Amino acid sequence: MKAELTPAEVDRITSLLSRIQAAFHGVPRPQITRSVAEGLDDEWTLSEERFRELNARDPEQEWTDLTGRDLEESNGYFTFADDEGWRFYLPAHMSMVLGDFHTHSSGSSVYNACTDPKPRFGALDEAQMACVLEFTALIHGYWARTMNQWKQR
Repeated sequence: MKAELTPAEVDRITSLLSRIQAAFHGVPRPQITRSVAEGLDDEWTLSEERFRELNARDPEQEWTDLTGRDLEESNGYFTFADDEGWRFYLPAHMSMVLGDFHTHSSGSSVYNACTDPKPRFGALDEAQMACVLEFTALIHGYWARTMNQWKQR
């Protein structure tokens, strides 16, 4: 059972989406792209040629170029991301979850990436960090409210 979003949550989501757009505008494309991360997962080590081949498979130059399908297919990206990749793909994943809150399991994979004991917060500036903190607080609050409603049934 998923709880309906409250009007306050809808307002927070709308505001946060705008702040994510502004805070992560112009973040450069990383070397470890989605396909490179998948290659590292499958092959563990990559030759320079294989690295370039996999990197070339991902056409996105800006994180806003990513489609929902791209993001769904790279759900496990954060396991193999470096700091630059984490910073590039994170806003796309957060925005996807916030844009369609109920469809994306309330953001468990990106929430887990943001709450990992060794997160990559050093790659973020103050505005970006504020977006991550608001995102995790919003997800956590929603989950807590959903659990309380479920218990009351």
